[in-house]
Amino acid sequence: FIEEWKESVLPVLTPDFLANIPIFRGTSEQERSQLLQVMRTERFDAGEIVLKSDEESRGLHVIVEGAVNVVLDVHGYRNPFIDDGDSPTLERTDIAKLEIGSTFGEVSFFHGGTHSATVQAVTDTEILTLTIEDYSQLLAKENIAAFKVAMNAAHILADRLRKADQLICELELAQHETTAR
Repeated sequence: FIEEWKESVLPVLTPDFLANIPIFRGTSEQERSQLLQVMRTERFDAGEIVLKSDEESRGLHVIVEGAVNVVLDVHGYRNPFIDDGDSPTLERTDIAKLEIGSTFGEVSFFHGGTHSATVQAVTDTEILTLTIEDYSQLLAKENIAAFKVAMNAAHILADRLRKADQLICELELAQHETTAR
């Protein structure tokens, strides 16, 4: 009974459902339908690792149910702003919590290489994935949806880069303030 109940509360993945997800912005119902035909869904239990840093995979992932944490492995990093010798050494740090409609894996998807962070399910999570192989086939057919997804991914990545730049500035200013004291 519980499994039937879980099935009934999961979102129905239709072109209309995808219409409000940023990576699909500007796509028509027909284009979203084409994308749904090549994408696959995966379920992850709370606590389960979705992607691991330093491993390679080429998928563009969209959260359609649940939430994930993006975690950086920092391997013994000590906070330079706390110079008391007793500050804890970090092994990992959460850098983002992503929820329904969020995407991740864009850099490895478009650029290749290993993942820079680990992604872990916070709750039971369902993810829609577009593989690079399926995306490449869409591009080879000059499918306009593939171009729109790339443009939307560029906007998402540019927004993240802008936020990272702002954070770097704030950290730099904080470091100078600490040094001035």
